[in-house]
Amino acid sequence: MTQTRLDFDALARRTDPATSHIAALTVDATRLEGLVVSILSKYPGGLTVKEIASLLDIHAWSISPRMKPLEKKELVRRTTIRRERSIVWKSTED
Repeated sequence: MTQTRLDFDALARRTDPATSHIAALTVDATRLEGLVVSILSKYPGGLTVKEIASLLDIHAWSISPRMKPLEKKELVRRTTIRRERSIVWKSTED
């Protein structure tokens, strides 16, 4: 299996405090991204970040930063649908 090199700078914004950058070094982003893609593939109607977090029993603030990188990798897509003022995301497999 080929492992993708993680871009830790992408896990924390330049404007985030140093503690966020340190925390980013401990995040297993590949695992979280896999969980997000997996759960979205099971819900063809799509899910919000809060719904994903609830189903995975993970804090939403751990899930939210994964969405844009997954979108750039074309593994998920944002929809025009909103639930509780939140974006509904879908797997690109749908």
